[in-house]
Amino acid sequence: MPATTWFNGFLGYDCDNLKGVQKINWDTAGNQFHLAWVNEDVNVNGVLTYSAGSNLLYGSGKEEDCNYYYYGLDWNTGENVVRERTSLTGTFIKQ
Repeated sequence: MPATTWFNGFLGYDCDNLKGVQKINWDTAGNQFHLAWVNEDVNVNGVLTYSAGSNLLYGSGKEEDCNYYYYGLDWNTGENVVRERTSLTGTFIKQ
């Protein structure tokens, strides 16, 4: 049961980004994928992480206010249950 998301690039992408996360299920009997849910409200950019303990799918992305946010999406419904601002644009340490 994979989840997919748009990829807007690493650093330096605009604040008005493509949004969307989808969960797809594999139907072994029908030998095809089925869309389980879609969340069009968040820009999750990069690798998603699933926690069996919380049943949440975690990721981060940039919103229209140009701030980065950390999200937790309910694995069963796609509902956004965690939204925490992590940093202002340009405040990450560059190494």
